[in-house]
Amino acid sequence: RGRANALRSAMSGRISMDALTNERLYEVLDLCLECKGCKAECPSNVDMSKLKHEFLAQYSDNHGISLRNRLFGNLPTVSRLGSLFAPISNWTLRSGIVKGVLSQLIGLEKNRDLPLFSTQTFSQWFNIREKPFTSLAKRGEVVLFVDTFTNYNYPELGQSAIKILESMGYEVILPNNQCCGRPMLSNGMLDKARANATANVEILFPYVDRGAKIVGIEPSCLLSFRDDYLSLLGDDKKTKAVSDSVMLFEEFYLDSLQDGWPGLDFVEDVGKVLLHGHCHQKAIVGTEPAIKVLDTMPGCDVEE
Repeated sequence: RGRANALRSAMSGRISMDALTNERLYEVLDLCLECKGCKAECPSNVDMSKLKHEFLAQYSDNHGISLRNRLFGNLPTVSRLGSLFAPISNWTLRSGIVKGVLSQLIGLEKNRDLPLFSTQTFSQWFNIREKPFTSLAKRGEVVLFVDTFTNYNYPELGQSAIKILESMGYEVILPNNQCCGRPMLSNGMLDKARANATANVEILFPYVDRGAKIVGIEPSCLLSFRDDYLSLLGDDKKTKAVSDSVMLFEEFYLDSLQDGWPGLDFVEDVGKVLLHGHCHQKAIVGTEPAIKVLDTMPGCDVEE
């Protein structure tokens, strides 16, 4: 509410004529994490995240894009290079000297370790693997949208997703998609985010048009299609069709169960599970589908 009121005051001229692009307002909005909690929890349903995206774009037009924002806004490129030169890049990022330099240059906390880069990306693993986890698909196609973190930092998550989807009887398609655009949105690169969104809709629409669902692992990436893309591109036929076909992994799993699929066979009880919902997941989808999926697993005691 405080941030929205600050924006309102700037837009109405009650602060100063240049308030919409001055550094003080940037500081007011900087601590907004764009978690979209306000979208679900605020009585007025104010989407502060969208307001901040527009503000950052105007601020960048006036002040330029800082080195910090340029690095994080181009996260896919940085990650691709990091993975290409791993493990040297990982050793470099763990160096106390490099951490000190990054702290001075772009304000990174020097006591915080950055995610390590994988020497083999998830896409590389997918393209060279010998055979699927199951034989011919029986239930149709599913598109797996591969986010930057899964591809370059945590490929084992993507491998597990493939194993489950193929065990469910689906043929998994990995499209040659662009980054979802969220890093650009969060760093004032609105035009670049819109370009990525346009490209992704064009890439994914043919699969959707023949009935495939789009599944992903990272909520902030995947849910951009259901939320941010409709604002960036408008409510045209292709964008709407892609947006309507996007499902978080747990939503797709639950939907298959409700469609008559018997579920996976577990060799042992799952045990105690603590579920920490992702902020965008909670704001746009909710954690109920994830809890329902966990409840189907033998011996699973889930606590949110």
